Amino acid sequence: MKMDSDFLNEPHLSQLLKAQYGPSVEVLSVEPYEIDNSASILVTLTAQQTTRRIGHFGLDLRWVREGTEQHDRLVLKVKPPGSEIAEMLAGLANACDPALGSVYAKHSSTTGFSNTHIREVEVYSKLPHEIQPKLLGFALDQEQEKYELLIEDLSGCTLLNSVMDVDQWCDVHLHRALSDIANWHVYAKERTNVLSQTAWADTGSSEYYLQEAPLWDTLLQTNQKHFPEFYSSGVFETLCSGLNRIEAFSSLFDALPKTLVHNDANPRNACFREDGSFCLYDWELSCSHVPVYDVIELLSFVLEENRFDQIEELLDHYRKQLSSKWEVWGNDELWQQSLRLTWYTFGWHRLGMYTMAHAVAPYAFLPRVHRGYAALGKHLKFCS
Repeated sequence: MKMDSDFLNEPHLSQLLKAQYGPSVEVLSVEPYEIDNSASILVTLTAQQTTRRIGHFGLDLRWVREGTEQHDRLVLKVKPPGSEIAEMLAGLANACDPALGSVYAKHSSTTGFSNTHIREVEVYSKLPHEIQPKLLGFALDQEQEKYELLIEDLSGCTLLNSVMDVDQWCDVHLHRALSDIANWHVYAKERTNVLSQTAWADTGSSEYYLQEAPLWDTLLQTNQKHFPEFYSSGVFETLCSGLNRIEAFSSLFDALPKTLVHNDANPRNACFREDGSFCLYDWELSCSHVPVYDVIELLSFVLEENRFDQIEELLDHYRKQLSSKWEVWGNDELWQQSLRLTWYTFGWHRLGMYTMAHAVAPYAFLPRVHRGYAALGKHLKFCS
């Protein structure tokens, strides 16, 4: 079937495949099929404010590589420029609270979203790893604003976008996810030099902490006003106290070993393949941070009250997997410092952004995430 669209056609898809496999590739036919776009919050919200054709497109492809015909069900992910996402989020902040919107406008290009169109393409194409979806083709053309990924269809995987079904995560799932995340953190720590430095320039330094602190403070005050139940048990007071010591946290960030973290590692962006391996997708928010950051986020999202007593065992499992290949994390003081840093920064930034959006378009899963986050803080003795 010949497609009329300017990108869902055989010649264009052949070019995407050639970027990954070289010139001996040709698409013979392509048939579209429906795929759910609702799981991607950024795509869903941005699509409402742009005339671009963005989103996820299911494609049944017959293609030839080096004379061998292949048949695959793939997903084409067409990304908007990060500037459009940043603009959309600035509007969301203003809809949440005009005072927050005024502060957010000064930070809209520095909250980690401006380069999302570059980051995911670069991570998949330059740092391929089994924790990611398989990449079959891509386009990264900033002049023509083409940011596309042709990846495996994960729809047959287990626990795909299971943010509302975390009770289905058993201990085997948790342990495998933590082990595979640790393997990624070790893999990436000495390979990030292949990535474009400009794509990650808006995060990953002590200056970033000092620069963003006014926004984080306004986010915290606004969110606590709208949802005081999320910030009980000393969480609000603890996070405020931490912001009063932001210089110390910025220095600590500079001093700790870092790697490329997913920075959105939760059940919304995860699944398990048939062989049991863990897969994380949507790497557009990836950034430099201490490795346990992804674990603090994952556990905040996954743990329910009946599993809070497993926090210590799960953290230990991840640490053992990480330190077996990255020995510095066997140091108790370094480990505790990294836990403190990540708990605070996740609460200030990522959880703060989720809560801001919750005020405009409620997320049914967010109250549970706040409970998990508070339980982690209590276990780590950061709050009461």
